[in-house]
Amino acid sequence: MLDIHGVQIDFDITCPQDLRRYRSAGEKMKSAAQDICEPPDGTASDEAFDQYVAFIETQCRLATDFIDEAFGEGVCDQLLGPKTSLEKLLDLCDEIGRAVEQQGSQLEIKLTRYKPNRTTRRAKV
Repeated sequence: MLDIHGVQIDFDITCPQDLRRYRSAGEKMKSAAQDICEPPDGTASDEAFDQYVAFIETQCRLATDFIDEAFGEGVCDQLLGPKTSLEKLLDLCDEIGRAVEQQGSQLEIKLTRYKPNRTTRRAKV
């Protein structure tokens, strides 16, 4: 389980199904990101404003789709509510990354308990 903003997300880095779903979501996001237009150059015009809004909407959709695909439908709304901003989504992605890394660190600690001590094993031979 990941704990993000006080919400328990059913995700385990030792569960093959979760890992496959996470990878699939990442691949879909990477594929969809290839078609994203660049943000406007900063000129002040109605067209530039519309391009900027479209850019932000596309980035938000990529992030929310990834989160919902990887962790379950509606998880993004649970974590951020219905109104999202790109900045909040990027912060959330960072937080999810830290939570996954923490889960990995905890797994590493558990695995070392069951790893044979090679020095001791060699000394017995």
